[in-house]
Parts: sequence; C-alpha cells; structure tokens
Amino acid sequence: MLPLLTALAGAGCDAAGPVPPVPERATGPARAGAASTSPATGTPEGAAIDCSASIDRLDAPPPGFTVLAGAVALSTRTVLAAGPAGEPDGSLFAKSGLVVRADAAAELEVDAPTAVRARIGWGGPAEFDTRTRLTGCPDRSGWLVFAGGYRVARPACLTLAVRADGRDERARVPVGTGCS
Repeated sequence: MLPLLTALAGAGCDAAGPVPPVPERATGPARAGAASTSPATGTPEGAAIDCSASIDRLDAPPPGFTVLAGAVALSTRTVLAAGPAGEPDGSLFAKSGLVVRADAAAELEVDAPTAVRARIGWGGPAEFDTRTRLTGCPDRSGWLVFAGGYRVARPACLTLAVRADGRDERARVPVGTGCS
C-alpha cells in the first residue's frame, strides 16, 4: 500500500497553554489552485485541486478508507498522527491521502465550529483552506490519489462535509486524537 496513504507525522504535541487559531491562507496574486470567489454567492469557493497533482491511480479505494458520497475516500478509522507543521503559528499537520473517483466533481469542507481551528489541503502544492474542490478528471479512470492532509491548531476530531454526485455526507476524521 502506498506509504502516502498512511498517517505520518512527527513527534507528539503538548496541548497545554494557549492554542493559536490556524491562520487564513496568505493573500496575494492569484495562482493556480488558489481559492476564488463564487460570482453567484460572493463566498469563497476554496482551494482547487488540479488533476495533474494526482500521485497515483487505483482501481478501488484502499482498505481502511471510508467512501463518502460514492466518490471520495478518506482515512477515518485510524487516529492520524499530528506533528509540528513547521509554521510560525505553531499549528500541527497530519498527513493523509485523499482518494477521489477520477470522473467525479467533489467538494470537501470543514464543518463549523472546527473551521476556526482547521484547514484541509491536497495536491501539489497543497493550499490549505476550510474548503477544497476537484472539478473531476474525465480523461482518467479509476480512483486518483492526492497527497496532503490536515492543519490544526490542536488535536481535534474534525467533521468534514463531503459533496459529490448530488450527495452530501459527513465524515469524522480523528486528527491527533480519537473521535468519540
């Protein structure tokens, strides 16, 4: 199995003391994969994952991954190790692959209230935001794997909204701590 699909990270963390919020992504000139604003709603659409950022193609999601909305597979059964992200804000990073059916348009969003303290990002390079989307890769088949993961201010059980194929499901992802 791909090592990138397993939870990796550095040393443990100490949750004592004040925990800074995870900052919004840096502002600046637009670039490929950068978040944009919906002309219809004026709300952020989140970071976009480009099909070319896929690191592998699978015939089916790997064992241990949960398939959501028939098109997205996430690691939800194992606590993901969260270690220092190397950012000045002291945030933590938990590495976990994202597996998406190649022909599917999908969106993942961190549900409130954890959205204040968490960001998600996959692709190369991953841009961390509270929402990420893939418009589908119709010229490919199977399931595409994207490297990335979760940035959190402290260990948390994140709830993600997963939308694809007209379906909306929720996933609970244990980042540095279990989900009860």
